[in-house]
Amino acid sequence: QLKERLSAAGVMVNAFGVERFGADHALNERIFRFGRELGVVNLSAAPTRDAFDSLEELVDRYDIRIAIHNHGPEDELWARPEWILEAVRDRDDRIGACVDTGHYLRSGVSPVEAIRMLGSRVLGVHFKDFDAELREVIPGDGQLDVEATLEALRDVGFDGPFSLEFEEFPDDPVPHMRVAVERVTAVLENWAAAG
Repeated sequence: QLKERLSAAGVMVNAFGVERFGADHALNERIFRFGRELGVVNLSAAPTRDAFDSLEELVDRYDIRIAIHNHGPEDELWARPEWILEAVRDRDDRIGACVDTGHYLRSGVSPVEAIRMLGSRVLGVHFKDFDAELREVIPGDGQLDVEATLEALRDVGFDGPFSLEFEEFPDDPVPHMRVAVERVTAVLENWAAAG
């Protein structure tokens, strides 16, 4: 029913999460089966360190990527890109990062540097921004350099789900999200015009 409603609305689900994964292989597989039913490319993830053997088997079986999501300075496992890179270095290429630009800003990490460090392991992006006082703002109104971030994604060959995020006005986010879409679109159109 959900797939029918999404299809009728013209919505394609390319990513889902953030899901917690641990050592329980059967529980992990239930999430992958759900992702397959939705037709996702990525599952955004907050795995424990003992989940990776299970996840590696499941990404191979289902051909769904695991994108480890950073959650700000309070995230003791994945707040820094080098921690994610170290965890995935010898794993299947379909296990990588979902770069949340806003949470990297909150952690004092440059999203551009994080993307360049993670390289081809950037499998998804949550495009979010915070100002200097760490209040969430429309992407481009705070510390996030929209063009430099998109340029870094282009340079690493990013091809994954790209999700704009702005959670400050949940009852009416559309006007604010339009501004974010226009900013991203303007950069891409400028690049296309420049050849």
